[in-house]
Amino acid sequence: MNIRVLVAVGATFLLLIILSLRGCEDPTEAMILAGMEDMVRAVEEGDRERLDSWIAADYRDRLGHQKDSIVRRIMDEVEHYDALDIVLEHMSVKIEEGTGFAHVTFVPRFDGEVDASRKKRPKYSFKKGQRLRIKLRKHGEQWLVVRGDMTVSIRGAL
Repeated sequence: MNIRVLVAVGATFLLLIILSLRGCEDPTEAMILAGMEDMVRAVEEGDRERLDSWIAADYRDRLGHQKDSIVRRIMDEVEHYDALDIVLEHMSVKIEEGTGFAHVTFVPRFDGEVDASRKKRPKYSFKKGQRLRIKLRKHGEQWLVVRGDMTVSIRGAL
């Protein structure tokens, strides 16, 4: 990919992050959103180590994934994209006051050029009303992902 395109895309994302955080009055929510944006950039850039740094060591989900397997699963899900752009639609952040936990719910949309030769297995397609819900725990100054689950929004399904 052309370096100018990468720089332009990076500058655009940075500007969008800054603009979105300016409108966020809650500093805790702003930290969570900044972490989400960095996770998205890590996936877009194929940076497993950076994504791994946002996942808690004790990560578990109902499908039996642990930290290493969920990072691998996420990166496998986007392996066939060139110039990937991830948009988190319908995002909501709910902070559990006094507990050190928060939940972020969203629908990821993957945009980019698909290279079918790099597609190793069928990819997941979100159905109407489905959302990804991740649970975060405050760890020092960071909010780390401790669980991820698929949910269904009744309102979104209608």
